[in-house]
Amino acid sequence: MLTDAVPRVPASDPMMRASRLVGRLIWILAAAVFAVAFFLPVYTDEILWKALLGRYRVDGGQEIALTMIPSCGFYAKDVPWLLVPYRLFNQVLYGNISGPLAIRGFGLALELGWLLLVWRLFVPVLRPQFGAGTTATGVLAFAMLGILPFMLEFGRPEQILLIGITILFVPLLKPASPELPGLGTGLLHALLICVGAGFFLTTHPRANFALPLILAFSQRVLRRPWLTFMSFGVILAFDAVAYGDWAARWNCPHDPVVALTFRRLNLGANHSLADFQSYFSALYKSFENSGSWFLADIIQKPRYTSDMIPPYTGIGWLVIGRLLWAWLSYIFLIGSAAVIVSWWTRWRERELRMSLVALAAMWLFFAASIIARIDKNDYEAELIVPLVGIGTAGAVWIAWPSLIALIGTDSAHRMARFGCMVTLSFALLSQAGLIVNYAPYVFWSWTKAGYPKGQRVSVGNFGYDSLRAGIIEAAEKCGIRLQDYPRHLVVDELTYFTFQQAYQPFFMTELDEHGWSTHHPDPTDTLFYFKSDGMIVGCQWIPTVYKHRAVADGKFCCLPKFY
Repeated sequence: MLTDAVPRVPASDPMMRASRLVGRLIWILAAAVFAVAFFLPVYTDEILWKALLGRYRVDGGQEIALTMIPSCGFYAKDVPWLLVPYRLFNQVLYGNISGPLAIRGFGLALELGWLLLVWRLFVPVLRPQFGAGTTATGVLAFAMLGILPFMLEFGRPEQILLIGITILFVPLLKPASPELPGLGTGLLHALLICVGAGFFLTTHPRANFALPLILAFSQRVLRRPWLTFMSFGVILAFDAVAYGDWAARWNCPHDPVVALTFRRLNLGANHSLADFQSYFSALYKSFENSGSWFLADIIQKPRYTSDMIPPYTGIGWLVIGRLLWAWLSYIFLIGSAAVIVSWWTRWRERELRMSLVALAAMWLFFAASIIARIDKNDYEAELIVPLVGIGTAGAVWIAWPSLIALIGTDSAHRMARFGCMVTLSFALLSQAGLIVNYAPYVFWSWTKAGYPKGQRVSVGNFGYDSLRAGIIEAAEKCGIRLQDYPRHLVVDELTYFTFQQAYQPFFMTELDEHGWSTHHPDPTDTLFYFKSDGMIVGCQWIPTVYKHRAVADGKFCCLPKFY
């Protein structure tokens, strides 16, 4: 692919020697960083998404609304028959989670799996200019920036999207094999692509933004236009069903405050208001906040969304965070420029056209993600920032010969070595920050069962079995029995694991008078409407209107059925 091979840099080059030293230190600290990250309490969304995707059988063949807010009235719907196989598969994955530790372990496994996948896919692309060891160090270093080691193991659907887009994108950077696969092999590949795309599209609504990338990947693998478009036609038909399902699950007919909130913040739901001018005006204004670009979401900050990660303390770390944000912004601009240069200078090279289409599709995904919502959350950076990294690497790789022609070989290599050194340095500083700031939590609160101090909507990973009997005993004081499979039982993120076989449970997080239900602090009417079989939550979650009659048993409180 490259017409100008990258010459070997002399071992005596000071910047290269420093890079090798920093790279070794990054590998040495990586085990400690992953260990600390493994102790991070499980955030509410990691649990809620498991309930959204993996309760098909338990909830009578229905799926819970994405709002998860009972005051919407609409709380669950039937699953389209085309999506049933995927819901059954999700049931196997998430239907009987033993406790928070299982979620954290699953997230860590996916994080390590993605790192291995990126390395394995990039090695044949970059060889022989870069060896497997150098590639591995680069991949690990980028994954160590800021709080990205925490983010990459967050058990949200972004993990699946990241793995899927990596599989779709990186192989396209390498020229296609001149050999045309046999028809039987092609048909098998088409089937696998359709099935895999189906799983991808049912994982998260944002998967729709990757449809151009799916088309490019299909053409590269299948190599027969008729088979490509036949397969993609099937995928589009499937996507229409999946997207319609996602849209229906956003429905909130009985709570106009919540409905209006979602419609104003979400472009997909905004069409019902027919007020796109106001949406884009608010979106434009939001760009004054650096968080609207996702890149600032992994830096060292004094606060993260819903306190899912404790804040950084110390002005030094916060300054490093702002510098890291500036560097990530620079990387994104370099990648964007490299995409333009690649298209401008290399489109005539026939073997590169699918690579260029993949680059354009990747940046289209970035753009769509930025405009899809006005308010962004930190955890969304779990997907976007890694894609910025691999997208920029791919774009610079393809644009490299043009860059050499433009500024000269020596200048291009000096810039590349400088960029590598800065990234490695930020990775090393980030690792030090994670260990210094968060290792104490491992001993103070993160190894204790229950509700970690200062992380209101997270739960501890360890010792859940020691709490299970207490949760059951507290619930029985209000007539709530595990063997009765209670209906619409109100739980919190900790008690859910004990009562996850309950029918269509409500999460107290979505009823919280200080959160989503600020305008609806008394949920009595809603709970009577659904004939809820009661409430079993941590006592700190009991609504104010029920404080006087809740039955307490240690740290857990209950209320009897609402009918």
